[in-house]
Amino acid sequence: MTQTEARARRATRNRSLLVTQPAVPDRLTKEESTPSACECLVTQRGPNWLFVSVSGPDRVEPSRLAEQIWSVAQEHFTYRLVVELSENACRPHHALYYREGLRLLQVRLEATGGALRLCGLRPEQTHEVCDAPHCDRLRNHATPRDAVTGHVCGDQG
Repeated sequence: MTQTEARARRATRNRSLLVTQPAVPDRLTKEESTPSACECLVTQRGPNWLFVSVSGPDRVEPSRLAEQIWSVAQEHFTYRLVVELSENACRPHHALYYREGLRLLQVRLEATGGALRLCGLRPEQTHEVCDAPHCDRLRNHATPRDAVTGHVCGDQG
């Protein structure tokens, strides 16, 4: 079973929780073969927060990342999100894609009275994703509980 088939099977099984990319055609155009979609899995839902795990390819189109996570928030009518990123998000040469997508998402969530918190990043990953101009409100938290309470990791100001 190919990776695409496995994703399609998981998407069918968890249709309400999973946002995936469509099946890959035999021939890809140049535009389709560059940054692709990621998987957004709702891992937990609290009374005011939605916990989303994001994984997938190394490079994700920033607006596509923001749109995918936004659609999960809309589906659950919850605009306060704790997002846990996979290690792919934080490879130094790919962090820009995730950082820009998360910044776009944060602006959109805050415009609706929501919030975006990140959790689980290692210290070097935190610097890649959070320490950039225009990302001053993105903060990493050690655990989802810390993210909800606002307790910031000691390595971040």
